[in-house]
Amino acid sequence: MIPNLTKDMINLMQQVRKRIRAEFGVDLRLSQMDLLDKFQEWCGKSKDERTQLLYGQLMKGLGMEHMLAPVAGSGSYQAHPADAPKAHKSGSNGVYRGQKILIEVPPEERTQKTERVYRGQVIA
Repeated sequence: MIPNLTKDMINLMQQVRKRIRAEFGVDLRLSQMDLLDKFQEWCGKSKDERTQLLYGQLMKGLGMEHMLAPVAGSGSYQAHPADAPKAHKSGSNGVYRGQKILIEVPPEERTQKTERVYRGQVIA
C-alpha cells in the first residue's frame, strides 16, 4: 500500500483500474502490494490514449516520473512497455459517441457435449 494518497490520487487509481479491467479483463485491487507494477505492466500494453494519460497523471502525482517514458514529439509521457508475455485479446475496439470502447466477443461454444449425472447415474 502506498502511504499519503490524496483523494484525487485514489480516484485516478480507480479510473486506471477500471480502464484496465475493461480493456484486458484483468481484475486489480487497490490493496495489492504490487499494484503500481501491475499498472505499469498493463498500461504499457494498453493502446488506449486515455489510460496512458491517466497513468501519466497518477505517476506524476506520486512523484514517480522515472516509471514513465517520454512520447516522441508530444511532451507527454506513457508507461514503459513491460516485458511480460502478451495477453490474449478477448474483444475488438469500437467507437461509441466518439469514445473508444471494447466490444466483447462471445466465447467459443463448446464442441464437446458434457454428460449429465444425476445421483451417480449418467443421464442422456
